Amino acid sequence: MELGSDQFALERRYGRVLVTLIGEFDDFNVDELEGSLNAALDGSADAVELDTTKVTYLSSTALRALIAFHDAAAARQVTVTIPRASYVVRRLLEVVGLSSMFGMSSRDGG
Repeated sequence: MELGSDQFALERRYGRVLVTLIGEFDDFNVDELEGSLNAALDGSADAVELDTTKVTYLSSTALRALIAFHDAAAARQVTVTIPRASYVVRRLLEVVGLSSMFGMSSRDGG
């Protein structure tokens, strides 16, 4: 693991970056979320995977941070996916119609 805290872990391997998110994400920690996500774009990765299986809450502000990260990554031709999602994250992305943006099918989950 390269970067870690109680809520974030970042691991680089074979041209991919795995970012693990844990806990609640809201207005109080969105700056730290953005910083951790942007750290995943430092380097030469061609793909970023977000593991959100341990996310228990995601506010609209945090959702905007995920969307902005996705857009910044796309501008660098880096793919962002959420292959493993908590029910909270999966349901929120389905409700707002963004699950396909992150490469999720309706059956993905954690």
